[in-house]
Amino acid sequence: MSTQDWETVVIRNPARAKKTMQERKPAGGEAQRLYKLETTEEAPKKKRLTRESRQDLQAARVAIKKSQKDVDKELAFPVNSLRDFEAGTVAPSGKQISDLHRYFAASKLTLKVEMY
Repeated sequence: MSTQDWETVVIRNPARAKKTMQERKPAGGEAQRLYKLETTEEAPKKKRLTRESRQDLQAARVAIKKSQKDVDKELAFPVNSLRDFEAGTVAPSGKQISDLHRYFAASKLTLKVEMY
């Protein structure tokens, strides 16, 4: 058995070996967001509905005598979505805005998003 070579051989892609771990950008949702936070110096901007839009949304909902849970259920939004929209903690997505416009069509609701 002394004629056998048991030395480990590692095969590497030379083009890929050039990049070090510090140079590689993370791929994927949360890791990409954290990388962006580390590389930028300014705080990220968040979106929410303007104060007037939030008040209009609440007034339109009260006018048709529906609770926030009822509207969430009828529009198939996640639980407490309308509460978060009216409180200004979360901004609705484009599809959610169009669904809200369609649902409150009689009240001529206009929703505007602001950055803060």
